[in-house]
Amino acid sequence: MKIKFPKIKLPKALSENKFLKGKKNFVVPIACLVGLVIVLFILEEAFGVLSITFHGQGTIKKTTNEIVTLQKQLQREQVSYKEILDKEAKLIGQKQQYWITKRDGDINQSFQEKISSAAKNAKVDLSTAGSVQVSKVSDDLSMGEVEISCSGDMEGITRFLYAMTYSTPKMYWERFSLRPDNYNNKGVIYMTCDVKFMIISNDNILQLFGIGANR
Repeated sequence: MKIKFPKIKLPKALSENKFLKGKKNFVVPIACLVGLVIVLFILEEAFGVLSITFHGQGTIKKTTNEIVTLQKQLQREQVSYKEILDKEAKLIGQKQQYWITKRDGDINQSFQEKISSAAKNAKVDLSTAGSVQVSKVSDDLSMGEVEISCSGDMEGITRFLYAMTYSTPKMYWERFSLRPDNYNNKGVIYMTCDVKFMIISNDNILQLFGIGANR
């Protein structure tokens, strides 16, 4: 369907204006302006072009502000998520510092074997290695404590301490004492101490460590 545009006819006041009469350079632009107004009127009636153009400015601005707000929120969430991942990686990196029964075995039997093996390799005489006393620290953590007494030369005692300190789990030494044997064996050192270590049994943490159930 063809749209027939009405013929453009200047108002009588303009067509008979003495100043404009015979001055086509002025008449033509005015005629074009009138024609443009008529075209815009037709487009607005048919398609609502002007409404979309002018009334849409507020919608565009509102949508833009919403997008900017969401982008800022996303950036904050990304920072928070990265912090969570960093903490998770740090905790996983510390898993060798804890005693984990599913990985390390029965806490009494396996820990006693660890102490005996370290003493044998260091060539010290193990006098006492008591049972592990467990005390609850929190819902996720417990603390194991063992009393140890042994004797040997200074080099042997040093090797024993080194082996225990840098094994799994991380050891915390308390009530530590050394005394020489001034009566029977010259050069022999007696050592007595309490050694403590942390125990983890929480299934969620074990899954994070990749121990037990598959993640």
